[in-house]
Amino acid sequence: MEIPGEKDWLADYTAKFGEAATRKALEYGDEQRGFPGFRNFAQRFRLVMVKDAAESGGRGQKAFSLRHSDGSLDEAVVADAVEFTYQISLKHNVAIQEVIISSPEYWATEEFLRSFVDRQVQEWGATVNRTKRPRTNIYGSHRLIFSTDDPRSGNWNVSHPITLNSRQLITNVGRGGTLDLFRKEFIRPEFREGLWTRLVESGEKCMNALADYDKLAGDRYTAETGRLIGVDATGVSYAFPRYMMLDFLVQPIFAEEGMLADVDAVYNADGERIDTRFILQRGEERFPGTVKDWRVVLIEPNIGIGLWDRLAIREEYYFATTADQPDWTAVGLNARIVLRDLAQAGADYLQAVLK
Repeated sequence: MEIPGEKDWLADYTAKFGEAATRKALEYGDEQRGFPGFRNFAQRFRLVMVKDAAESGGRGQKAFSLRHSDGSLDEAVVADAVEFTYQISLKHNVAIQEVIISSPEYWATEEFLRSFVDRQVQEWGATVNRTKRPRTNIYGSHRLIFSTDDPRSGNWNVSHPITLNSRQLITNVGRGGTLDLFRKEFIRPEFREGLWTRLVESGEKCMNALADYDKLAGDRYTAETGRLIGVDATGVSYAFPRYMMLDFLVQPIFAEEGMLADVDAVYNADGERIDTRFILQRGEERFPGTVKDWRVVLIEPNIGIGLWDRLAIREEYYFATTADQPDWTAVGLNARIVLRDLAQAGADYLQAVLK
């Protein structure tokens, strides 16, 4: 499991420093607090996202390209990033995070991508150009819910496979994104098993790490808050995550050494786009790339309840409206996985307190 490069700036820092010192620290860094500043951050990451820690769903977020294409620092953008961060920090904590470009062009079948284009037109009135240059940039992310009916087993149940895709870097539905079930048949055959396996593995690692929070950081939590974490009536730590929706970005890992320069279109004799190929660059040379594995990056764990109904709508579409024989029992299947786990937790609790 990987996480993006990130540094936080707290509202308490701004309140303590005042305006001038805060702006200076945001730009040049504050060694005492381990904050590198935007100028130093730009040396590692060209594109960063500044996020309001109190918001979700893409609200209070903005991307900044800190360097020009030639690698030099973009002074105007750095100044904008400092100003944006400062204004948020007057009230809320701020996260400055590496932006990882992920796209359905990397993994999806042509049928799925054509469906995405159609839905963008129908739902948002937006034009998506995948054939002529300059082509429309398409960004994507994935969500999976992990829950458990037995916290002591170490086993996790996976549900709510979601792919969110958009013309914007923030892929949320409220900002022009298109949500769909992340069905295996939507993945190009050569990537199908490998990508799904990596997503599940990354999710399990994340949940296991969260489950170990009280063991690894419980003493620090108590020292900072003056409170013990404690356990519930069944003996399970209150730090244990029985349920979580995890947000992921995926990128291909190539067998060849080089930087991904383009995702090129492949056409048949009739001029119809039928496939995609990766173009890598090393120095001045460009050449095709071969995917050997997948990088899966955890963006954040969150509650994700707001996406349950969106996914249920897509279940209705696939299982009840497109099939020759509608299968209404399949609608709500993902929700039932989580509800079963939560019901078991309730039953265990009642058994413990009614002994």
